[in-house]
Amino acid sequence: RRQRQMCIRDRRIFDIAKLFSDGDSEMMDMMRSAVLSAFSQVESSFGGSGSLPKQAYDMLNSVNSLFDKN
Repeated sequence: RRQRQMCIRDRRIFDIAKLFSDGDSEMMDMMRSAVLSAFSQVESSFGGSGSLPKQAYDMLNSVNSLFDKN
């Protein structure tokens, strides 16, 4: 069940980015950059690279793969 919840959360993050981009590929690139930037800021706040729980990095990888597919 936990695995499924993570997938739903990851999909929601991607769906919000897709909604804001309105099908524009340049805007999707900007949304991806925004997700990566936000993640980096959170990571820095918690001590830098590798400081977050494994689930956070799994989420980022999952969201990135959704961007790759679309």
